[in-house]
Amino acid sequence: MAESKKISISKVLVPVLLILVLIVAVLTVLDKRQSADHDHRNEVSEVIDLKVGTVLPDLELVDLEGKKRKLSSLGGKVWVLNFWATWCGPCIEEIPSLNRLHTRFQDQGLRVVGVNMDESPEVALPEFRKKVAIQFPIFTDVDGKLADRMEVSGLPFTIVIDKNLKILFIELGERNWSSDEEFAQFARWLSETT
Repeated sequence: MAESKKISISKVLVPVLLILVLIVAVLTVLDKRQSADHDHRNEVSEVIDLKVGTVLPDLELVDLEGKKRKLSSLGGKVWVLNFWATWCGPCIEEIPSLNRLHTRFQDQGLRVVGVNMDESPEVALPEFRKKVAIQFPIFTDVDGKLADRMEVSGLPFTIVIDKNLKILFIELGERNWSSDEEFAQFARWLSETT
């Protein structure tokens, strides 16, 4: 009889212990996920309120060699910050108009700045640049941190910024940046920032 009690207690204890081990493992995984989510939220906690008139912090950009540069270090009076990717058809279609905008106003202080969102720009960009002659500097946002801070919700996404880092204009989607109306507007913005 004592032997049968031992067997029945072990039959009960083993499943209970397995359930407890499973609960501890699940709680550990959940705690790690919650901690990682909290860390990611802290990294992206500086989400920028994107609207015309908002003054941006001096954004940190990563060039194609992996070096970090501040937006202000690029000089200029007005910046066109354009988020794009090689797989984005509308992005590619607007590159010629961004090239024309850049060429037309670079001597007056306009800086067109491309922020590439490809996961592997070191693979995608060399071949792409052979096909499409991009005339403005390209930076990368491989980890998406800058896009997260700016709450980029689609590509192409473009922000026009003055020399005081104040947002002048925001555009989600493709745009013809070299129309007569656009050229006139950029001429105004550039003359206002002298």
